[in-house]
Amino acid sequence: MVKYRIVLGALAALSVTVLPTIQAKERQDLRLYRINKDGISDRFWFTRGKARKPGCHNILKKSRLHRAVQFGYPACHIYTSKNCTADSVLTFKRDGEEEETSVLLEGYSWFTISDNERGVRIKSWHCGESLIAEDVTPEVELSAD
Repeated sequence: MVKYRIVLGALAALSVTVLPTIQAKERQDLRLYRINKDGISDRFWFTRGKARKPGCHNILKKSRLHRAVQFGYPACHIYTSKNCTADSVLTFKRDGEEEETSVLLEGYSWFTISDNERGVRIKSWHCGESLIAEDVTPEVELSAD
């Protein structure tokens, strides 16, 4: 009886320490934020399911992007036109830094570069291994208007 308790205790300890790290590595997400009419940062809720899947995704409705955060992907790009076309890729910068980039790396808040304080209108994004825009096509075509 004592041996079973030791084995069960060891299994429980392993599940507490190992499983959360395995799940954390598998989780991927792109979080998009806008500034609402009251000047408050607000997350785009209509992108939740798609943002956890790699590839090119079109945005369902007109949206202004103020800030983006991604984790779990090697990199992401955000576009001002549908179908992730290379000529419409947006540039971003991190808070407090001057360097501009179009590649959103994991773990930072990326802010759009725009004259409009509420952000830039966006139409699609792509996250995953291959970020060559000509090679990506959206998984599902979504109507914008």
